[in-house]
Amino acid sequence: MLQFRKTLYVFFIFCGVISFAQQLTQIERDALLDKVNKDLSYAQENIEIFNYFEAKDSLEKILVNAKILNNEKSLGLVYSKLGKTQYFLEESNLAIKTLIKALEFQRLAQDNTNIAETYKTLGDVYMKTKTPKKALDNYNAAETLFNKKN
Repeated sequence: MLQFRKTLYVFFIFCGVISFAQQLTQIERDALLDKVNKDLSYAQENIEIFNYFEAKDSLEKILVNAKILNNEKSLGLVYSKLGKTQYFLEESNLAIKTLIKALEFQRLAQDNTNIAETYKTLGDVYMKTKTPKKALDNYNAAETLFNKKN
């Protein structure tokens, strides 16, 4: 029984140290958020010059930092851009899953502008997969949100 208590005690101390080490200071969080935003701009530039493989690699790395931050807006943006890149790389099934994940985070962040853009991209993917009903539903959702904004 004594050995069990010692093991349990060591386990709790270990968990406490790990938990403390994983908590970022506000300065570290701000620096990481700046890095995520800068890297997102770089990935967007790669998308715009049709360098989709480079963009996808960058976005997958950015996703790691966005998950550490647990910032819904950043996660929504990363997933949305990743889904768009997957669409351009003709990975339609993966793009659909990624874009739906983007919508989840964008809704939590109440990021209506990016939600509309994600719906539009999702509509494009569904058109490519010859699913016009789902495409139309997503295009209508995008239009509704764009009209609310204006």
